[in-house]
Amino acid sequence: MTPYLGCILLDARVSGSHLPRQLAALEGLNRQRDPTFGILLVDDTADQRRASLAARHGVQHLVLAPAALGTRLNIATSHCQSDVLVFPAARQQPDPASISKAAARVAEKRQDAMSLTTSPSGPLARWLPRLVRGDLNHTLCVSREWFERIGGCDPELEHSALTELLERLRACGARVVESSLNHKAGTVEL
Repeated sequence: MTPYLGCILLDARVSGSHLPRQLAALEGLNRQRDPTFGILLVDDTADQRRASLAARHGVQHLVLAPAALGTRLNIATSHCQSDVLVFPAARQQPDPASISKAAARVAEKRQDAMSLTTSPSGPLARWLPRLVRGDLNHTLCVSREWFERIGGCDPELEHSALTELLERLRACGARVVESSLNHKAGTVEL
């Protein structure tokens, strides 16, 4: 495919107000002399500010008609040319080092997919999962081969599209590893 190790797919609607911080955190991955990741901003919001935000951070901007998250991600993956697809956690700042390590393991075929989880900290840690819809604390790295083998995301699902994708990967026998992101140290515990 391409020299990219992976393609990071950020959804503008799901990321919401966290999008500028997410793009800033990932900026180093695609501004290197030999970038290892392509970053694709998937956007069905019709918000003109998204185009300038994508240009400012040097990422590809894919404008789509309004659709469910599963449909948006399936369309976006057809615009990526890499063997590893990365779906960052929706409302958290991604950790480029952890994403790189996980994507490398998937690219080396040591795993078919990796789910990087971050546990919230602080006084709301116990209540946050109940307050937020969907599984927003997972970054998912999956091989394109497995993504295509199981038919991608369910095109009708919105908030649970990636959670359901992860469940189907496990059910179909993919080698899925869950790793927790050590939030203080910024490293993946493998």
